[in-house]
Amino acid sequence: MVNLDPTFPRVMVAVWTFDGQGNMSGFNTSSDGGVIRRRTPIAATYDLDSDCNGTLTFLGTSMSEWELFVNTDGSGGETLRLTDGTISTRSLRKR
Repeated sequence: MVNLDPTFPRVMVAVWTFDGQGNMSGFNTSSDGGVIRRRTPIAATYDLDSDCNGTLTFLGTSMSEWELFVNTDGSGGETLRLTDGTISTRSLRKR
């Protein structure tokens, strides 16, 4: 189980694939206080407006909503978790 204490050291790397139809799939590997979790599958839905701003909602046990900003050329973007008491961001880049 993931420790939700904001002082608990946690890092993650991930591969996310956006399908252009509002679905995201992928996996992540994380270190939660030194406990390694490899290639955990993840899924989400997303909604972007015409300015490439929107929301990303993770599904399953890690249900959370994120603000989503995508570069207009699709080369990358940023996310910010919208859960009170958390500090989480992700940087996106096209592979």
